[in-house]
Amino acid sequence: MKSYLNPKKSNDYTYIPVASIQDTPRGLENWKSYYAGSPAAKNVLFVNKENFQVHVQKNTLFAGWTIPITLGTSKHVLSPSCILFEGYSKVKPGRFSCTSPSGLKVDAYYNCVEALVSFFHHASKYSGPGTEGFIDREVIITY
Repeated sequence: MKSYLNPKKSNDYTYIPVASIQDTPRGLENWKSYYAGSPAAKNVLFVNKENFQVHVQKNTLFAGWTIPITLGTSKHVLSPSCILFEGYSKVKPGRFSCTSPSGLKVDAYYNCVEALVSFFHHASKYSGPGTEGFIDREVIITY
């Protein structure tokens, strides 16, 4: 899972990565190198499976976490919450190229489905339903 904030000033980025979370320690150093030059480089986190879960069933993806996640600075914190992606379209192929914050050139080929995205924040009784997004089903990334 990755989180992004809209910076006040940025070179070529509308949003910059501020956190990356995974449930395995394998590859943490690679992600830190990939995110070098962004706040996420210092915020690549290994979270155990008791505190971070991702479940996929057909075109539906659910992610939930039970710990607060700092988003770049201590003044922005994502409290324990969950997010639901509900895919509804046919699978669509695509490709993009970009440059990571560290300057690494990335080419990606993917198959995705359009999805409605709902964010649930229990403590504030907030539910933001129906924002449009997508789910990558298969992705091949080359550097």
